[in-house]
Amino acid sequence: MIRRRLEARAIRSRLDGFYGTVDAISSDRRTLAVATVYAHCSIRFLMFPVYLGGVAAGGLTIGRP
Repeated sequence: MIRRRLEARAIRSRLDGFYGTVDAISSDRRTLAVATVYAHCSIRFLMFPVYLGGVAAGGLTIGRP
């Protein structure tokens, strides 16, 4: 199963799909802007629990240097 996924043809197919998606998104400026905003918000919300974990562990402080 893994060997099939690592074949050159399978990798080429996945890369073609990825670049096709990138081309589709980048062809429309509004779609690109929306995707960029969603990506930034997603990362921010993903890292918020990590930040709170650091605060709870005492390694970070909120509002103080």
